Amino acid sequence: MADGHLLLADSFSGTTTNPYSQSDSVCFACHACVDSLQTGGGITNNNYSATFGGATAQSASIMAAFNKTSYHNLYDLQRYITGAGGTKSFTSFPTGSNPCSGCHNVHIAKANKRSPGDPTLTAISKPSDHDNLFGDDSPGERMSDTIYNSKYQPPRYVGSSNLEPDGLSTDRATQAAKTPDYNEFCTDCHNSTNTIYSTTLGRNLRTIDWDNEKHGKGNADSYITVDGPFTPASGSLGYVLACTDCHEPHGSPNAFLIRKEVNGGVVGGSITSFSDIDWHHLCDRCHQDDKELYSSCQEDHYYLAHHSATYGGDLPYSLGQCKNCHTGDKGSSSCTSSFDKIVCTNCHFHGSWVNDPANPLDKTPNYAPTTRTTF
Repeated sequence: MADGHLLLADSFSGTTTNPYSQSDSVCFACHACVDSLQTGGGITNNNYSATFGGATAQSASIMAAFNKTSYHNLYDLQRYITGAGGTKSFTSFPTGSNPCSGCHNVHIAKANKRSPGDPTLTAISKPSDHDNLFGDDSPGERMSDTIYNSKYQPPRYVGSSNLEPDGLSTDRATQAAKTPDYNEFCTDCHNSTNTIYSTTLGRNLRTIDWDNEKHGKGNADSYITVDGPFTPASGSLGYVLACTDCHEPHGSPNAFLIRKEVNGGVVGGSITSFSDIDWHHLCDRCHQDDKELYSSCQEDHYYLAHHSATYGGDLPYSLGQCKNCHTGDKGSSSCTSSFDKIVCTNCHFHGSWVNDPANPLDKTPNYAPTTRTTF
C-alpha cells in the first residue's frame, strides 16, 4: 500500500521543465518504473503506441514518458487549468491543483491498459467535465459517434492487418467503437479559441480548428494516394483521424509528441523540430510517396501527389515555376527532378492553408469548398 506521508506531500513542485523526479509530483510517487513508494515496485504504464498499437514500448511509466524529448509541460498545464495563464472554455481548477488532474480524476479513473479494447475502463476525464469519466459512454464519447458518419478509420496494429486499439479485428466499425473520441477530449483545450502558452516553445500553441481541417471533420478536395487500411477512392472525402493516431498523450522521443510508431509501423526518422526534413517519415506512414506509385521515381518525394492531376486534384501550384519554392539544380517537372524537396511542415501543419491560385492576393482561408486548407 502507499506510504501514508503522501497525504501530506506537496501536489506539484512547480518545476518549469523536465527532467522530472518523483518529488516533483505526488502522482510520480507511484507512477514510476522503479523506486516507487507502492509496495512491490512501480506501476507499469507503457506509452499509448505500445498499449493500444502493439508497438515496442518507448516508456514503461508515466514519469518516464514525461521525461521524453517532448511532453505536456506540467508547469504550463497547471497554470492553464487553474486560470493563471491563457484563456479557456471551462471553469478554472482550484489554485494548487495537480496538473495531472486536468485530464484525470484520481477518484474515478479506471485502467483500460488492462483491456485496451474496453473503453468503459477509461482513465480520462474532460477538463470541462472533471467529475465524470470520458470515453465510457457509447456512442457519444467514441470514435463511432454519429457525428463522424463512419468516417473514422482506425489505423493498423503493429505486425498485423488488424486495427487499433487492441488488434483483435479488421472491422472498422468494431474498432472505432472501442476508441474514445479523443478529438472531443483533446479539443476541450486545443481548439480554435483557447490560448495556451508553451514554456518549452516560448510562444502560444497553434490553435486547432478540427471542424474544418482535412485531417479532422473537413473534407479533402479530391481522392489521394494513401496506404492501407485507408482507401484512395471509396466512401466520402471526409476521413477523420483521432489525435492519438499521430500523437502520444504524455511524452515522446519525437518533437510535438509525435508517435514513434504510426499505422502499424515505425516512423523511419527522428523528428526533432518543426522544420525537420524527417517529417516525411511520419507522413509516409499513411501517404504514398512517388516510389510507391512508380518504381522509377524517387523515394520519399511527393511530386505526384502535389503536381499530378492523376494522383491528386488539389493542385495549388503551377508546373514550370519550380524555383518559386524549390532550390537545387534545374531539372524537369517530374518525379525524377533534381530540385530539392520541401520540408512537409512548410505547407502542412495545424491551421495551414495556401493562397487561391486564381487570386494570390487573397489571404482569407476558405473552408467551403476546401480549396486552400493544407492539413
